[in-house]
Amino acid sequence: MDFALDHLPGLALNFQSPAGAQGSAVPEWVQLTPKGPRLAGNDGRTWTLPNPEAVVGAFNARGDQVPIDLNHATHIKGPKGEDAPAVGWVQAMEVRDGAIWGRVSWTDHGRQMLATQSYKFLSPAFHFEKAKGEVLRIVSAGLTNTPNLKMVALNNAQGADTPAEQETPMALDAKKITDALKLQDGANTEQVVLAINTVQEKAAATPDPAAFIPVETHQLALNRATAAEAKLAERDKAETETAINAAVDAAIADGKIAPANRAHFLAMCSAEGGLDTFKAFVATAPKVVEGTAALDGKTPGGAVALNATDQELAKALGMTEAEMLEQKKKEEA
Repeated sequence: MDFALDHLPGLALNFQSPAGAQGSAVPEWVQLTPKGPRLAGNDGRTWTLPNPEAVVGAFNARGDQVPIDLNHATHIKGPKGEDAPAVGWVQAMEVRDGAIWGRVSWTDHGRQMLATQSYKFLSPAFHFEKAKGEVLRIVSAGLTNTPNLKMVALNNAQGADTPAEQETPMALDAKKITDALKLQDGANTEQVVLAINTVQEKAAATPDPAAFIPVETHQLALNRATAAEAKLAERDKAETETAINAAVDAAIADGKIAPANRAHFLAMCSAEGGLDTFKAFVATAPKVVEGTAALDGKTPGGAVALNATDQELAKALGMTEAEMLEQKKKEEA
């Protein structure tokens, strides 16, 4: 269990004193904590207030009063033996919309400080559970004019150890922040946080110009690539057709196939893997005899018949002679 002293301007643990102009009435009730369950500090630390009713219950169970001092003197000056007078006492606590409020009995000095606006902010000091950061009990509150100071956590509930050196953080200009976020003057913490989160989400969703190219440039490159692929396909097709015609014509010249069957073999070579199959067939096929070539695959009576080349081709293609003959009939029709 640790003890924390924090005041965070406009975010978590600092609140403007409800005192008005000089001579105005001093309020009886003041806000001691922000609305939970998360309390965030400008020094990067966070605490939780999941059960403000339990904190109020701890106050009621002890039956004592919580001092309000100046600049947390109770825990900074008191342990050194220096004067740390209270300027008010929290005599009752209650939960309002997730925040803890306190009813204060002010001393004459405290009333004067508020009425003259000598001090404008109120910051709580509390015990918290170290592992989870859960606020357990409010032990004091301090009037301060330096809400940007980072208050430090002491080592034990009694504050016996000397606190670490305090650091003065960078002062924040609320108007510059709201102007940068395009918010109206007087925007509250929730609106500022929401605007910052929105900016971060948009930044995460916006492509990095160094990693992406404009859509027009991408489309132009895509069109060029498509055109190049089309030209390459046309060239490959032309080269393939030239190779097929050359192979078939060479086979005809060598007497391996009949000229009348040229269209048939061209179609066969155009199929996938057909040219390789045709070349393998031609390499082992015998030359067509002159009488068979003269008949061009037909019997003297005019009927379609298979010549030696057709028979070899049927074997190479895994076709029966009847299937090859039927194919030739279709071609002759």
